[in-house]
Amino acid sequence: MSFLLICAVLASCIPLSFSFMLDGQPENIQEIANELGKLQSEVAALKEMIQELQETCPSCAVSTKQSSPAFMASLSMFVTCNVDAPLVFDREQLDTRQAYDTRHGLFRAPVNGTYMFTATLAAQPNQGFHVKFVRNSLSDEIGYIFSDNGHSGWNERSTTIVVKLDAGDDVWLACSMPSNITGGNSGMEHDYHSHFSGFLIDAF
Repeated sequence: MSFLLICAVLASCIPLSFSFMLDGQPENIQEIANELGKLQSEVAALKEMIQELQETCPSCAVSTKQSSPAFMASLSMFVTCNVDAPLVFDREQLDTRQAYDTRHGLFRAPVNGTYMFTATLAAQPNQGFHVKFVRNSLSDEIGYIFSDNGHSGWNERSTTIVVKLDAGDDVWLACSMPSNITGGNSGMEHDYHSHFSGFLIDAF
């Protein structure tokens, strides 16, 4: 695209350059001017095509110059979560496109595409959780992870989902039942008891 724009700039400068080069050769000026006119028309048409492609393909924003969307966030504290309350992973570990919001615990897709999300949750002895993945609204449930009460030791569960999203779609975790989920803020491995991550597999 940059190459075409450079061509357009050069083409706009060519008539002036040739007016100096061909001074005193009037028999050639009209022919060359005609050719330059054709070239400028072709460049203008190419610029118009590029503009149309940009407008009709917003997901083309993913390029070699821009990182592919990926994030990971962990839970920094023990959380008691009521029905339909969002589970906010408040400690950001990675966010290549600033698409994850630590204030509300949601990921907003920056481009259309197929995405993978993973959640790992931990519960202390005799505590449990029932948590759903949701897209845009609590009624659009796209995944589920749970651990029932009654276990005598610590329990950790993980699950992964793959889903198609449009640019602007939100994905987050919410409790489907009253839940108790363990996090950590010690600066050690315990900080990763519970975490939420995702990335773009393929844009479309």
